[in-house]
Amino acid sequence: MSSCNKEVVTIDGKLIGYENSSVELKLKTMNDNEKVISTDIKVKEENFSFEINEIKPPYKLTLVLEDKREVNYWVFKYGKFSFNLNSKNLSDLKINDSFENSELARVNETYNKMYLRPLKEQMDWVANYEATEHEAINEADKAKLKRYKDQVKKAYRLRKKSILKTIRKAPQNPISMALFFDEFETLTSWQKKECLKLAQKYYSDCGINWQLKN
Repeated sequence: MSSCNKEVVTIDGKLIGYENSSVELKLKTMNDNEKVISTDIKVKEENFSFEINEIKPPYKLTLVLEDKREVNYWVFKYGKFSFNLNSKNLSDLKINDSFENSELARVNETYNKMYLRPLKEQMDWVANYEATEHEAINEADKAKLKRYKDQVKKAYRLRKKSILKTIRKAPQNPISMALFFDEFETLTSWQKKECLKLAQKYYSDCGINWQLKN
């Protein structure tokens, strides 16, 4: 992670399946506002490179591909940031040599394994049931649906509780603020106020604070 200018983020992207296209970079806020960083960034063969020096990390960056699909990822600090992306599976974003992104992924995976993975069967059943038309009310299925939904709701509540506990242990850690940001829509009003207060305290001049406030 190095750069000649210490206050520059250099984005190097390898986009498999987007040869000789163009992309856009922007920041999106919690209120659906956005700040366009640059449009029409040229992808030569499968690669593009772009420098960002007007926004201080951390922030969540949105890459808009030529087919209008979007990919979001965290930029935690100045320096070189590189990733690989395949058009066939945008969820399989490979971020290279970023401890912070790896740690964020590890923490999320830990909580998913603790609270959500054990309920995969129930979650799949609910999704399948709600996607299927039912001619008559089946009381057994109706009761099962309620039971499963209650279990899933409780799992998400416990997951959020654990995440908040992690955040409060080290609110000055940018990974904690990334967790807070990603959970923002699930927070209560007073938890949102807590998030905004911490962002203002530790990251007042950073992109993440602008994204939360706007």
